[in-house]
Amino acid sequence: MGSASRGYNPSEPLSPSNYPNPDPDYSVPPVRYEPKSIDEVVRMRQGKGPTTKATHGDTNIEAHHRGQRSVENGGILDDLEEYIHRRDGNHTRHQLPSELTPAQRAREIRNYWKERGSEYILPGEGI
Repeated sequence: MGSASRGYNPSEPLSPSNYPNPDPDYSVPPVRYEPKSIDEVVRMRQGKGPTTKATHGDTNIEAHHRGQRSVENGGILDDLEEYIHRRDGNHTRHQLPSELTPAQRAREIRNYWKERGSEYILPGEGI
């Protein structure tokens, strides 16, 4: 989707740039970003998001706790563009208060990116 139409389009599959408000049901599979470079996978393995605000601006990829539910309590993390995640009515996305403390949120996101980064085999690594 281009910057001219940043709203949710239900006729298109969910993606980091096409995500409904409020959040989808927990039965909907997680929204995933596919890293575009070795550097992005390395960042993920370090517990960081694959992209940075400096390089990607408001299309920077961030992990989003669907429904503000902890992964420890069956929650799902979706990979969303910063614009979709933090702007454009984000405050209306959640119907319930977050069950996460800031420290818990940061820990779950860090562990999530490390796990996602480990899913990829980089050049020179065996299988």
